[in-house]
Amino acid sequence: MVVNGLGREVEPVTAYLRDLALSDRSPLTARSYGFGMLRWFRLLWLLDVAWERATAGGR
Repeated sequence: MVVNGLGREVEPVTAYLRDLALSDRSPLTARSYGFGMLRWFRLLWLLDVAWERATAGGR
């Protein structure tokens, strides 16, 4: 689970990690992806960009 600065769960990440955990992937893969998602969300929070508004390439 990933939580924001207010200690609230970040639902899109939880859903993704849940699906990943239910697959036959290694627990280390889920851990790595979880930390990657945390880095991504920290950047979005820093830039004050909502998850739904984030795009690749700054478009």
